[in-house]
This record gives sequence, C-alpha cells and structure tokens, in this order.
Amino acid sequence: GAGTTTITASQAGATNYNAATSVSQTLTVTLASPAITTQPSSQTVTAGNPVALSVGATSSAPLAYQWRKGGTAIGGATNATYTIAGTVAADTGDYDVVVSNAAGSVTSLVASLVVALPTAPVIVIQPVSQSSTGPGGAVTFVVAATGSPAPTFQWYFNGVAILGATSAELTLNNVQASAAGNYTVAATNSAGTVKSSIATFTLTQPGNSATHAVVGSGYVAGRTVTLTNTLTYSGTASALSWAVLLPAGWSFAASAGSAGDQGPLVGQTSELHWAWTDIPESPLSFTYSLNVPAGQAGLPELVALVGVRNGTSLQFLATPDPLSVPPVMTHGADTDQNYHISLLELTRVIELYNVRNGTVRTGAYKLNAATEDGFDSDPARSGTATFTPYHSADTNRDALIGLLELTRVIELYNVRAGTARTGAYHLQADTEDGFAPGP
Repeated sequence: GAGTTTITASQAGATNYNAATSVSQTLTVTLASPAITTQPSSQTVTAGNPVALSVGATSSAPLAYQWRKGGTAIGGATNATYTIAGTVAADTGDYDVVVSNAAGSVTSLVASLVVALPTAPVIVIQPVSQSSTGPGGAVTFVVAATGSPAPTFQWYFNGVAILGATSAELTLNNVQASAAGNYTVAATNSAGTVKSSIATFTLTQPGNSATHAVVGSGYVAGRTVTLTNTLTYSGTASALSWAVLLPAGWSFAASAGSAGDQGPLVGQTSELHWAWTDIPESPLSFTYSLNVPAGQAGLPELVALVGVRNGTSLQFLATPDPLSVPPVMTHGADTDQNYHISLLELTRVIELYNVRNGTVRTGAYKLNAATEDGFDSDPARSGTATFTPYHSADTNRDALIGLLELTRVIELYNVRAGTARTGAYHLQADTEDGFAPGP
C-alpha cells in the first residue's frame, strides 16, 4: 500500500502595520511500501559449511529487514543477507524475510534450507592395472568417488604419497622401468577416508611372462593352500624376482622347486619376495604354500609382480591378475573337512535326524557356531525354518533332516576303495546335495 503525509504552511505578506493576510497550503508526500525484486533461494549444504540467504528489495525510504525461520523471528538477523557461518542439522528449515519501511511491509517467499550430514567417500570406479610393452609413452590411472562433501584425492606409489598427485586422474609420462609397481589412491572428506584397490603398472617385452595358479580346487579356512608359479624370460637374465601381495591374515608356510636364492620367512605376512641371482633356465617353476586364517571366507585374491633383468629392467604382473582363490566347499557332516565322512561324523547327522518335539521326531536343527559342525538340535520347533547356511544333508532346505536325507549321508559314509570303507566324496554340482561319492 502507500502512506500520505500532510504538511500545512502559512505564508504572510504585509502592506502595512495594521493589516496582514495569510495563505495556508497543504503538501502531500506519498510513500510506497517495499517491493521485493529478488527472492531468497532454497539451498542444500553439507553440515559445517557456510550458507547465505539474500533478498533484494526497492523502496523510496529506508528499509528494515527481519529474517524468520518457520515464522519465528531470528535474533540479530536484520540485514538483506542472513549468513550462517557453520551449518548444523538443526538449521534445516523454512526461511523468509519481512522487509518494511514507514509505509508498510512485505514478506518474501519461503526458501527451504536443507543441511545434510557428511557421508564418507565411496569409490565407485577403481583404478585399473596398466601395462606397456616398452619404455616411453604415457599411462593414466582413473578413480571416481562419491561422498559429501566431495572428496579430495591423494595417489600413492608402492605406499608412498606422490607429490602433487591430488586429482581423480594420475598420468605417468615417458614411463620407464622405475615407474613399474603398485598404485593406490585415497579419497578423503570430513566424514572419513577410503583407499582404492591396488592398480599395478607393468613394463614388459615379448618373450617375458609369468603365470600362477591354485593347486587343487581352492582353500579350506584354517589350513594351507598351495600355489604353483611359472616364469618365462627371454635372452640372458642377470636377476629375477617374484613378489606376492597376500590377503589380510594370510602368512607364508613353505616353498619348493626353483624357489630362488632369497625367499620369505615362515610366518611372514602382507608381502612375500623371492629373488634369483643364480639364474635357472627359462622357464622356471616353483611352488609355495600359505597359511589361511581360520575365519577366512569369500573369494580372496593374490597379486604377483615379477621382475626380469635381461638387458633392461622389466616388471610385469603374473596372470591371471588378480588370481582369485576359491573356497573349498566341504559337506556339513565333514567336521574335519578332509573330504571323508567318518562314523563319528555320520553319528552326528543321525543325532540331528533324531531330534524330537515331544514324542514326534522332527529332525529340526538350528545354527550354533559354538558346535563342531556349526549346527544344533532345535527340539522347540516342529515346522520348517529359514536361515543360512543350511546343513549340506538338508537338500530341500527346510531346516529339517529327513530319512531320505540321512540315507544320502549314509551312502557317502559307505564309499569304499576295494574292500576298505573310506567315506570319500567330492564336489559335483549336478547332484541333489552338490557332492558325489568317491575321491
């Protein structure tokens, strides 16, 4: 709206001392209420960051401002811009501002402020291993990560920070043998730090290669697993090396074959090294065994970096890279995991089969990590249940051991080699329980 002000003035003129005439005039000044020209904008910020809400307004008279949150005036917030230096979650809300002058006031539109809590970085694109068939040229590693606030990056070479390597891309120009090795990157923000997987740069030449493989079908937690390794080189070599990055908790047990003049110590963890100064003929082969921790699960990976000096110094990855080591799956009745069902192990399955609810045999069982086989009787239950893992004998996955299922275990127990009962079995995916009689 508008306001009016009336001013009355008298003007006097005299023609003589005995008479005077006065004239009254009215001056009316009209003031306009404020007009908002720029509305405050809604914003989303990460907690801890500053935020500023601003309004633009015009008027023919001085303006006054009062910012509000949820309709309640904010103490001291009386400027055209309202600033919060360090936001917290409680600052989330709806803000507006009342702009006023002598003629009236106007209220802005509501601006919503959302203060988001920081989220730790998550790497969504891991750096990928690179190789080159000779010195020179350029190699680029790339990483991508999410997080709030946006993370910063630091690249590492063999565990040492690379000066100035703080972007999402790392480019190596005019690469030489000295650049071969392991590259990682850390993504960091106020909520934490996450490290990438290892990406290896290798420099190779034709005629030089290396392979590694698991001996047998995989690992059994708490036991040893053996790897076989073959290195092929061209020309005359003056030095050879083989390095392996181990999964967490794994350790060196032993090596055999052409295992070099220098090797790891028993019990060594993290990274193992072999070196040859007395050079065997190409190809050379050796094996080594690793101790697998008792709690190991999943699909751990091994990375092997091989070095050859035959005129030039080369480093390259053994293939496959990485080498995945699968778990060896044993029957739930095979508590010592030796791929033989013994009488004592069969008796344990019979014990589960004979579980009763009152007078009714149910064969009900449940999970119990404290027992020898990870299962226990469940006499309180008469019907089916859902959990994982199920006992291997429980082929219909109802958490009940039936007579037919017990008979299958007896079948495995009765496997013979000639006249000797061995109870031997092996993995076979197309059977009802995933196993088959025989070694």
